[in-house]
Order: sequence, then C-alpha cells, then structure tokens
Amino acid sequence: MKTPFRIVFAIAVGMLLTVGTGARAHAQDDPGTEPEAPVADEAPIADEAPIADEAPIADEAPVDATPIDETPAEDPFDESTDEGSVEDSVEVGPAGDGPIYESGGLFGVGLVIAPKVGGGFGQLTSDLGTSFVGELELGYTLPLPEPVNRDIEIFLAGQYAGPSAADTVYVADPRLPGDGTWSYDLTLQQVNLTLGLLYRIPVPADWVRPYVAAGGRMVLSRTEVSGKSNGMPYGDNEETATDFGGYGALGADFFVGPGSILFEVQFAYAAIDGTVLQNTNAGALNLALGYRFFL
Repeated sequence: MKTPFRIVFAIAVGMLLTVGTGARAHAQDDPGTEPEAPVADEAPIADEAPIADEAPIADEAPVDATPIDETPAEDPFDESTDEGSVEDSVEVGPAGDGPIYESGGLFGVGLVIAPKVGGGFGQLTSDLGTSFVGELELGYTLPLPEPVNRDIEIFLAGQYAGPSAADTVYVADPRLPGDGTWSYDLTLQQVNLTLGLLYRIPVPADWVRPYVAAGGRMVLSRTEVSGKSNGMPYGDNEETATDFGGYGALGADFFVGPGSILFEVQFAYAAIDGTVLQNTNAGALNLALGYRFFL
C-alpha cells in the first residue's frame, strides 16, 4: 500500500515543479511585462519642485494690490495749470538774481533815497571857487517792459552849495578914498532843484551798474558881497535870484546790502546876470559820494 502512495506523491510533486518552471520561463519571454521596482527605491522626479517652494506667477497681482492711478501726470512747465507757470512761482525780491533795484528794491516799491556829499568846483566856468556840496535824491525806478525793466529812474534832487569868491580890483574908483582900489568878498548860497532821468547800463557783473543822468535845474540863489577900500568897509550888498539851467552826470552803483554805494561826477550850468553878479554863471563840476537805498 505504501508503494502506490509514494508513486502518486512523486508524480504530483513533479507536475507542480514542471508547471512553476514553465510559468517563470513564460514571464521572462514576454516583452510587454516589466518587473516593478520596489516602491522604496523609486527616485523623485527631478523636474518637479516641491509645492511649498513654488514661486507665484509674475503676471498675477496680489489680491490686495492698490489700483493703478490712470490720471495723467501734470507737466511742471505747462502754463495752463492752476498753479501758474514756472516764472509765476519764482519769488521776486532782494534774494533773487541781479541787483536789488531790478526787483523793485527791498519792499518791491521801487522807491530810491540817496543822500550824497561831495565837493563843487566852480573855477571851471566862473570866478567862484570850491564849495562843499550836500544833496538828497528821491527817485522811482519805472517798471517798464523787457528789456528795459527798472533800469530807468525818474528823480528829483535837492542840493545845497555855497561857493565863494574874493578879489582885489586895481581899477581906481573916484568915489572911493585913497587910490580908489577896492576888494570884495562874495558868497553865493544856492539851492539847486534838479528833475531828471537816470539810466543804469546793464553789464554782465551784477555787483555794479554804471549810469548816466540828465535833467533840468532850477537855481535859487542868494548873493552876499562886502567891499573894502584901503582896509575900510564901504558897504554890503545882498541879492536873490532864480535862474534855470541844465544838469548831467556820470556815475556807478556798487551794490552792498539794501542799496548801493555810489560815486558820481556831475556837471551843471545856469547863467546869472544880476546887479551884483553880472554876466556870469553858477556852473560847477561836482564830485559826490553817497549811498542809495532801494525800497
């Protein structure tokens, strides 16, 4: 009994081995079937970045982004804007470029006040001598259009001068004692009123302006003369007169502070023909130094 059972068992085992060997050989011969790699050995895809490190798309704006202002930018040089042109926005005053008078002075009024002192030399036109001269100029710089601007000033000046003369006359006068020769001392006290125009010449340097001036002059004079003959006074005379003449000047303004230091050369002439002063004049060459305030 044992022998047949052993034979059947050996046959069954042999059949199983045969079937298993055939299945394995069939799997190796089939090209469409590939063995699967173990999951643990699977390498990550190199082209794919982790989701957490993914950068946002550049074209997408954040949800809370501020809307774009599509209002066109204002042109700062557009004169049609409400704020005015660039020229209107520039402050006009003494801090601006150029001499102070070009902006109307310290307060923009255009007023000019100029005290002056100097000396007058009457010897050039008459027998009158050297005299102290004091003057006060009141002016206004005219606000004219380009290119003149405020280069022209209208002014009224009051001036005092007191030239004198002394001489000895050797022509005998029978009415006088002794040899008839006589001497005199004469003082001409004059107040000169001048109305004129002054033009400042524009030059590249802002610290200086040369100028020319011209006008008419009225001379209010008082003449005092005293005579002597042989050392004895024989009488005093006094005469007043009003005469008219002309005036011209060359000068320069050197700008310092709220005004300018000025130097001026004046020439004035007025004919005089009176009782004491006959067929003469009140002409003089004056040198003046002063300071102009531009207000």
